[in-house]
Amino acid sequence: MPAKPAFTVPAVSILFGRKAADVLFDEYICGRHINRIKSSLGVDQTGAVSRYELGDSDLPDILDEVSTAALWGGARLVIVTGAEALLDPAAAARRDLEPLVGRIKALAGKHAPAGYLVLVARALRFEQRRIRTAFKPAMELIETVEASGGLFSCVPPFESALKRALVEKARAAGRRLPAASVQSLVEIVGTDQLALMEELDKLISATADSAVITPQVVEALAVARPQATVFSLADSIIEGDVKTSLARLHQLRSTPATRALGYLSGGVASTFRRYRDAARLVAEGSTPAQAARSVGVPRFVQDGFIKRLGRLKAEEADMLLERLLQCDVEVKTGSVQEETALVNFVSDSCRRRARHSELAGRWIYEV
Repeated sequence: MPAKPAFTVPAVSILFGRKAADVLFDEYICGRHINRIKSSLGVDQTGAVSRYELGDSDLPDILDEVSTAALWGGARLVIVTGAEALLDPAAAARRDLEPLVGRIKALAGKHAPAGYLVLVARALRFEQRRIRTAFKPAMELIETVEASGGLFSCVPPFESALKRALVEKARAAGRRLPAASVQSLVEIVGTDQLALMEELDKLISATADSAVITPQVVEALAVARPQATVFSLADSIIEGDVKTSLARLHQLRSTPATRALGYLSGGVASTFRRYRDAARLVAEGSTPAQAARSVGVPRFVQDGFIKRLGRLKAEEADMLLERLLQCDVEVKTGSVQEETALVNFVSDSCRRRARHSELAGRWIYEV
């Protein structure tokens, strides 16, 4: 097998996220890019790494440092966060920034610079899958950096890609992470990649004597993080908590991995069906604990499931599933915009309304 070619670090790199309803930026991906650059330059050993926040530092001084050779020889690496203010500035600031952007563009064209610059821009505007800025010199800089191989996306991945990354990381460490274990990990931790990888590192360390990370190990050791999941959204709907449910919906919709209607409706529907089946078992004489085990509720969430089960009859679960179907039909037929249909669904379902109000926007005044 041929050797993997070494990574050639470009003089200027831009690590970017996407500006949407919320900032879409994955700290784990950003950290991996920076660590790869540091490793390739060897600056971890020399300590020639500086970090600045653009709003708190003088950009001309930062660029002077980039152009200065490291004291002990070797490369110098300068990392600047808050680079949105440079790449997509307000109109009033553009004249002063133009010569500075020109200096960075000139640096980006060098093949053996004294120092290397990493710009971290957490929220840049996109149009047609491309970064866009009204500041022409910045657009030219971005294109130059892209041509040199220095443009790196830190936009969070979709859940399917995230799960594959977990499996691959476990395999690289000599562990097998079955699909059920991956699902349990996502249910507990959420879809924040940095949090997931931190928990997976802990699971890998804890299973030094085992080749498999089982769902039982995940449930025993993984720690929940304060992030919404499609399962917690369904749970808060069943609890009738409108405020929490809408907040969780907003968080899920603000993340590429969890924003798709198909993903949301599929996860919520599976949770509703699980509650419905358990409610039917209880109606037939099973205890809530027996019903929870019978429908496959993971042990780490059984107590909460049993409490919510007492709030819900099987007929109500069927009504929630019907209301979810209505939401799906509204979106796919184009009769209601997707965001409005989802918010209406959440509000109506929390209040156990079978169909949303015919008064457009009424939910705004009721929430």
